[in-house]
Amino acid sequence: GINWARSQIGKPYDYMGALGIGFHRQWNSDKSWWCSELVEAAILKAGRQRFRSGMERLTPQHVYMVNN
Repeated sequence: GINWARSQIGKPYDYMGALGIGFHRQWNSDKSWWCSELVEAAILKAGRQRFRSGMERLTPQHVYMVNN
């Protein structure tokens, strides 16, 4: 997880993640990242899946609801 996350440094911010409400996209594409997507991708790479596969977007609210 940590080494993979470090390898993502320098990749662009994913503005489509912020605007993604109506757009069909895969949240775990490693070309660019939105804040909560990067966190969850690192957790997934570390071996823990917290959300169902096939989700098109993942928001900070999703992450907050899982952690509380």
